[in-house]
Amino acid sequence: MKNPTYTGCIVYGRIPKSLCDGIRMHRADPEEWRYVPDAHEPIISRELFDQVQKMFAERAEKFGAKMDTSRETREKIVNVFQGRIYCGDCGKRMRFIKPTDKRYPLDEDHATFVCGGFLDSGQRRCSRHPIRYPAVKKAVAEVIRTQMEYALSQEKLMRKMRGSTKEKNLLDSYTAKVSFLQQEQTRIDTRCAGLFENFAEGILDEEEYRFAKKRYDEEAVTVGEKLTAARKAKAELDAVLSLDNKWIAVMHRAAENEDVLSESLVKDLIRKVCVYEDNRVEVELNYGEEKALMERILAELEKGGAADE
Repeated sequence: MKNPTYTGCIVYGRIPKSLCDGIRMHRADPEEWRYVPDAHEPIISRELFDQVQKMFAERAEKFGAKMDTSRETREKIVNVFQGRIYCGDCGKRMRFIKPTDKRYPLDEDHATFVCGGFLDSGQRRCSRHPIRYPAVKKAVAEVIRTQMEYALSQEKLMRKMRGSTKEKNLLDSYTAKVSFLQQEQTRIDTRCAGLFENFAEGILDEEEYRFAKKRYDEEAVTVGEKLTAARKAKAELDAVLSLDNKWIAVMHRAAENEDVLSESLVKDLIRKVCVYEDNRVEVELNYGEEKALMERILAELEKGGAADE
């Protein structure tokens, strides 16, 4: 009953855009719409349509006044997951709905997340599948707690390995790999220099020189890539052994604020939270690469040599 087309007119300019004038697509105010009256048979009279619009406006005014009276209370309800809650079924971001119904208290216990895809499609796609805000906080807090306990146990194991024969063996193996590749790089550079001297002295003709140089250049690229990777791996090993790991650091911050799920902690820890129609909640955490790196180094340490006496 909000569409003026029902009165027999055609409406233009509700969502205008103009590429040549630099006007992006947007919803125009009703005062800017253009009307062609009596374009087709009306379904309702203009008088009835205007009466209904007046009722809508009065209802909206009452609702706005109600929102104004509860604004201060509602502003205290803060969504700590801003921009991180998604519908697991359609992939759209979920909307945070603060309580407005007088049947429910104005508190975060009655705030909900609902599927944005359902709302944006006019309820034609996905489903509303609301979930209470506290339920999401509880699920996320449990994942963080489990991850925190695991991270701190990994750190404890890493500290136990410090100074061990296994640590020394692993460091030696990484250092030896870098040293070997550096020697290979020097060998190739020396051969390339000797190759040019042989060409300059006429020992090699141009075809022989170009063929050999191409082979050495390809070998130099391969060794260079391996050396870069080995140096990176050695730097990662040194960082893990010194416990300079972002995953561990952020888990320590979580341990210090274990009872408070703040917006800053969520920003540090949470990449994404997916809520499904069956109210299943899946949490994707940040620092997955740092976690995997520490797990890999620990696994290598376990295999790194004979245990200390």
